[in-house]
Parts: sequence; structure tokens; C-alpha cells
Amino acid sequence: MRKAINVGAAVAIAATMGLMAGAGTASAATTVIQPRFAAQAHAGGISVAQADKLQQEVTSYIHEHGGAQAALNVVDFPGGSITFAVPGEKYARDLATTHRPLAAAVACNAGAFCAYANTSYKGSEISSFNNCQSATMPWVTEGSYINQLPAVSFPPIGGTDVWYNAKNVVLYITPPSNSRNPAVNWGPVAYTNSCER
Repeated sequence: MRKAINVGAAVAIAATMGLMAGAGTASAATTVIQPRFAAQAHAGGISVAQADKLQQEVTSYIHEHGGAQAALNVVDFPGGSITFAVPGEKYARDLATTHRPLAAAVACNAGAFCAYANTSYKGSEISSFNNCQSATMPWVTEGSYINQLPAVSFPPIGGTDVWYNAKNVVLYITPPSNSRNPAVNWGPVAYTNSCER
């Protein structure tokens, strides 16, 4: 289990350092990266600019949707996590565990529903599990998904993920696992939920 940090404190420190660095002049916001996350960036072979962009994405996601930072590019939330793709890379990789860029998409973990920001399982990835927790959909892009949710009945039928709009109206129920779709529209989807029905 990863240890989460208090992003609010990190942002406050960043703001303070940005003010000190500006010395009374207007300056761009400074992003502070925790030492252990900086070590992940170094081990993962990513640049300071890429690490800064990832930290900005993580901080923005947490402020808008909640959760706790678990790696330089990973936010854990109740029921799952989001892994932000390194800028310039096609596929999401957890910098805490994967040090080289991926040549192909890694299959969705068994027992999870994985949503991707881009088509063909590319870009940032949300992984959520069959625990009746909603996962906010932050994208309005055309993306993709892989459904590896466990069977929830007898005889075993693969699990499904239900997509809702902002008014809590069901938009779509995925086919049972193992299913996937390389091109879906995330635009109208506010959140998804994987739960035994």
C-alpha cells in the first residue's frame, strides 16, 4: 500500500516558496515535488518539466475531485486510482513501480474496470474496483475502456460498470467482463460505478 501525502500542505508550501522566489514581483506558480516523488521522476527518466506537469495535474485533480497523492503521477480515491500519463508518452505507467516508458498498453488488472483518456487504451487511466464506490470521470474526450470486473452472480456472469450523467441518470451499462471498447465518448459521463446488482 502506498503512503499518501497531504497535497494541501504541499500546495501551501509551493505557494510560499513561489512568493519567496518572486521577491515582490509577479512570477509563475512554483510547483513543489516531494523528495520521494522527485526520486520517482529521476528513476523513471523524466524531465523536470514533465515532473512539474504531472504534479500540476495531480494537484488539480485532487482539488477538483478529492483523493490522496500516492505517487508522482497517481492519485488514490475510495474504490480506485487515477494514473496520469507522462507528457509525451502514449500509455500510463505508475512511476513508483515502472521506470521505463511502456511500448504497449498494460492490460487492466483482474477485478478492475479501467477507463482511458484516449482511444485504443492510451493516455491517463482510471482503475476502479467492484466496491460500489463512484469514480468521477474527469475527461470529456473520446477514450476507451477495459472491463475486468469479477463475476457477481451464480452462474457466474462477468461484472458490469454503470455510467451516469451529472443528473444521476444512467447513460450506459457495459457488457459483462471480459469486455472492452477502443473508442467511447466520455463527454456526457459524470461518473462510473462498479457494484453488484
